[in-house]
Amino acid sequence: MKKTVIIPIIAVALTLLIGFGVIRMWMTQAPKRMIVRSVPGMDDLQGEKARFLTRSAGVNIKFGGVHKVFDVKPSGIQGGWSRFRGAKSDGINGESAKLADTFVASGPGKIWETAVGPGYAGPAVYNGRVFLLDYDASSKAEILRCLSLDDGREIWRSGYHVDIKSNHGISRTVPAVTEKYVATFGAQCHVMCVDTDTGTLRWGLDLKRRFGAKPPMWHAGQCPLIDDGLVILAPAVKDMLMMAISCETGEIVWRTANPHGWRMSHSSVTPMTVAGTRMYVYAAIGGVVAVAADGDNAGELLWETSDWSSSVVIPSPVVMDDDRIFVTSGYDGGSAVIKIVGDKGRFLAKTFYNYRGKRKAKKCFSTYQQTPIYYKKHLFGIQLNTAVKHKMEFVCVVPDENGGRFVWTSGNDTVLTASRKRDAWGPYMLADNKFYVMSDTGMLVMFDAQVGACRKLGEWQLMDGQEVWGPLAIAGERLLVRDVTRLMCFDIGE
Repeated sequence: MKKTVIIPIIAVALTLLIGFGVIRMWMTQAPKRMIVRSVPGMDDLQGEKARFLTRSAGVNIKFGGVHKVFDVKPSGIQGGWSRFRGAKSDGINGESAKLADTFVASGPGKIWETAVGPGYAGPAVYNGRVFLLDYDASSKAEILRCLSLDDGREIWRSGYHVDIKSNHGISRTVPAVTEKYVATFGAQCHVMCVDTDTGTLRWGLDLKRRFGAKPPMWHAGQCPLIDDGLVILAPAVKDMLMMAISCETGEIVWRTANPHGWRMSHSSVTPMTVAGTRMYVYAAIGGVVAVAADGDNAGELLWETSDWSSSVVIPSPVVMDDDRIFVTSGYDGGSAVIKIVGDKGRFLAKTFYNYRGKRKAKKCFSTYQQTPIYYKKHLFGIQLNTAVKHKMEFVCVVPDENGGRFVWTSGNDTVLTASRKRDAWGPYMLADNKFYVMSDTGMLVMFDAQVGACRKLGEWQLMDGQEVWGPLAIAGERLLVRDVTRLMCFDIGE
């Protein structure tokens, strides 16, 4: 009788002991995958899942695997926007086309519209052709599309198959275009160069596979620069911070060391000239750096500073007068002005002011996503949504030691600040002495480009859009705007 009672008790005890051991082992094991709270717009803040974003990461990408030519001719319309932020990398269209100062109540006329894959990549325009790096989810291919500026019909397409998961959209970068070459920088660091007229592949380079490049969170946002027949990029890998690749051959012409292990940001390389020396400036995760652009020492480090950086850097460096640059970001990065002092080929970066950190960043002029425009010794841009003053307003600022003196602001009566719960992250550019500013939902707000006072010329709903964040382009009298799934062309001529 006693044995029959004791045996079940022992069995139960053993079961509990084994169960406790299994639970304890499970709880003390390091997780194979981090579990984090998912918040819209913060899909991959820690970069934990970056290596999973490209399921084809271990596959040898066949560049040029997609190539089609259609029976469509380019437009004869004059004007262009050849790369990110235009030919001078300043966000200013310097063409002579006369653009309208106002529109009828319905706004400028829409000329054409075409569907695009999910993302925020802006277009480049050259010789009547519109170039857009797109992603086709149905065929799992990253594709450079060449469209006619006349009607948006496709002239050719060229690309490669790569399986990329959406991480708050996919496409983000603007192609760089010249008479002979078009260069692209893909969502997962695939670099491609094709012929401008036909889309025929010249070469392709997988920076991730070959050098171990790691795209920043939300896919790569760095736009390529073509300068003097070279594609200029900042892979920011262990042994190489910046590099130059021959457009003609795909040969790596020079590379810059990365002694501090600075990481890739969403910022793009910006040309600058100091004391007669041309250089390329880059705002990495870790600091700001410049390398020589020409001569026997091309690619050589000229100056660097770690005084200013941020965990997320999206805007590109802004070149100002007096050999100064303005750098800014969200996520408490704030902003800084750095002056470059040069003499006999030697350079030194001196921080003029630095409003970095939780408290300081809210008090200065700072932008989250779009790169400010420097015009007539003033900075123009949309103020952060976390700012103490003028949040989400379009502002005109004189950079000074107090973080920027506000000359004028758009106020809180425009669509940009219609809802304080919404982020004002839309793009803006300057053309024909007018600022074109887009709201997140597709409202165009136009301002007179003056520094004396704010003069709003009007606002018009161009599209019932969602996350209208892609960089704008103006060519001749045509404005190109995109949201997450559509690219549209409008007539803004006088």
